[in-house]
Amino acid sequence: MAITRKCAICGKHVTSGYLFDGTTCLCSEDCATTFFDNDKECVEILVDDGDRLEWHDKFPQREHFRVNIGHYSPDCFHHFDNEQKMFSWISEKVGEEIHSFDDCEEWTRRQDDEHGSYIEILYFNDIKEFYKIRREYIQCLRDTQDYFDKALVLPPGIKRDYLMRLAGKRYEDANWYWDMYPEVWQGEI
Repeated sequence: MAITRKCAICGKHVTSGYLFDGTTCLCSEDCATTFFDNDKECVEILVDDGDRLEWHDKFPQREHFRVNIGHYSPDCFHHFDNEQKMFSWISEKVGEEIHSFDDCEEWTRRQDDEHGSYIEILYFNDIKEFYKIRREYIQCLRDTQDYFDKALVLPPGIKRDYLMRLAGKRYEDANWYWDMYPEVWQGEI
């Protein structure tokens, strides 16, 4: 399936075109020129350089990041599909300008270890696979809680022991997902 993007200038949905800094889509050289204040020479230089303004016959999948600050609150887990939005959100949360991965590492280094404050960024490029695995992980946790709750209302015996074993098995399954795919964890266990 071809990945489509919307041109930032004309609004056309296209499957090929220029990407500026990997995020801003420009469908043609004309739209790129308009984007850069009608400076055609600027566009030519950026295209020749090939670093910040690149032509793509097929757009790549967007990068996805999962960001966590401090592991102490579920509202501190967020997903982003571009670095600029991600660094802006991190800056807002930590009360300091963060512009790069190096800035995140530096901020984390300066924190008091006693409070466990740090910025964790996990990168993944297949968002559909992430959500599939995340669903399976969450189902394991729900099953664990369900079996455990059912076992608690039963008197001691074979059925209660069986449900407790099932709860333990599903908990182990959830931990396996967490070990194999650390990005699925969002403070649940």
